[in-house]
Amino acid sequence: MAIVHSKSICYKSLKYQKANKPSIDSILPHFLDGEMLNLALDFAGQLQSNKMKLKWASENRWKAMCAKSTICWVWYHKGLNLSPCFVTIHDYEEFIINEGWQTFILDRLNFCRPCNTKRQCVGGRDIVIFDQKLKGVCTQNIFGSIHQQTECGLTLNYKNPNETTVGQIKKLLDMEQNARDYYNRK
Repeated sequence: MAIVHSKSICYKSLKYQKANKPSIDSILPHFLDGEMLNLALDFAGQLQSNKMKLKWASENRWKAMCAKSTICWVWYHKGLNLSPCFVTIHDYEEFIINEGWQTFILDRLNFCRPCNTKRQCVGGRDIVIFDQKLKGVCTQNIFGSIHQQTECGLTLNYKNPNETTVGQIKKLLDMEQNARDYYNRK
């Protein structure tokens, strides 16, 4: 992945971004190029075409919303980061198992390493996923706000993903969106 060093420093500044709330496609070309840029913009386009509009959240970070909660973060920090948020993962757990994607999820789980000892979540949460009992799983999203949780509430992070990884994330987000839509219709 090539990183582009922009001559236009203003696009990188928080001050500029706070004032302008730029779209992802106006900022990422200042940091990425080639295949990684194309992959990022294609992913962003896919989210938006599936009614998961990307909204500027903070410096070099955008969030896609679904059913009034975050379904994915797309951000740049020393590379492209895609961070899907799963709150209904148990609804399509069988699909993940049938596809053999368990490690795709499990390898990206975050375990509690108390980031703030005053939070009620300290110690994480014990969950069962893919018939495995896991202790101390972090239930915070990577930017610190608690998800509206059902059974799981996981935010994973994929740094500088390849095309295969992005394809898997797209499929999982599609299933997550369908499950959230289903619960919101009830």
